[in-house]
Amino acid sequence: MTALGSRPRPTLREQIANCCVHFTGTQHDTCKAGVNYVALAGGQILATLPCLRGGFWAEKAAQHGGFRVCTSERRPTPEEVEAEASAAESSLREFSEHIKAGRCPHCKRPVRMRQVGHCVYGDCGHRLYQGKLPKAPAVRS
Repeated sequence: MTALGSRPRPTLREQIANCCVHFTGTQHDTCKAGVNYVALAGGQILATLPCLRGGFWAEKAAQHGGFRVCTSERRPTPEEVEAEASAAESSLREFSEHIKAGRCPHCKRPVRMRQVGHCVYGDCGHRLYQGKLPKAPAVRS
């Protein structure tokens, strides 16, 4: 069982397609179209916001009377979905190449990596990623 329960994990393209183009995250008061999230939700649970759809969000909204109506809601076109997904994949590929080559993806300098709690840092001071630093293979003599 995953954190998603028995639901299959949505693909990157599905996640992008199910998100309103104006959504900025509920850590902000308003979206790019100027809609106030709390006001739109009527002071209720934010899962009723129409900004995110599909899977988990559809289930949560159904439990609370369904999605609210937003006149500014707009889903990305297939071309926008593809452009955003391609950019994200390219960025991830570049990040991974830097890590594999022992370079900091932020400052591009060669680094020695060290484990600090749950994160891996470079000796340049940048946090490289959250996770475990792979153990070096045993040296045979």
